Amino acid sequence: MSTTSSGPGGGPPVGSTARDSESTLRAKTTETISDLGDAAKQAADTLVSAATEKLKDIANQQVAAGADLVGHVGKSVRVAGEHLNPQAPYLARFAFSAAQTIEHSADQLRDQSIEDLARSTADFARQRPEIVFGVAAVSGFLLFRLLNAGVSGASGPASRSGDIYPQRQTEPARTRSFSPA
Repeated sequence: MSTTSSGPGGGPPVGSTARDSESTLRAKTTETISDLGDAAKQAADTLVSAATEKLKDIANQQVAAGADLVGHVGKSVRVAGEHLNPQAPYLARFAFSAAQTIEHSADQLRDQSIEDLARSTADFARQRPEIVFGVAAVSGFLLFRLLNAGVSGASGPASRSGDIYPQRQTEPARTRSFSPA
């Protein structure tokens, strides 16, 4: 007599069929979940790529707008030099030189993409770290002063150190009570 149990009709054991179908179902579920994860990752990558490209386009438009603004400043300095030329030719030469430098910078800026600008900024920071740290220190100091003034101004009209015209303290109005005589 055999100790293995077989299904009705002498087929495979009943428990074995259930285990095989459960194992197949688990494998299919794992495969489906993996496929869904891959599809979600691919969709996220596509979305991030599209968003990155859109942000680069916007940043490049802003760089071009900034270059145009710098170019306008250069033209304004040149016009100022033309007005100064009759009365102060030395100052006019200085203005023309400054205008040429500003307009040249605008042309260089206009020809750069945001990646080029970031790369040249990083290169500058590596070559001249003292300037970067100096600008960061001054910016931090100014930001601190600005935020400190905003907090002090929000707390009330009390005088602050550094005020040119200290504010006067107002006394509360005195009210008299009249009693009937």
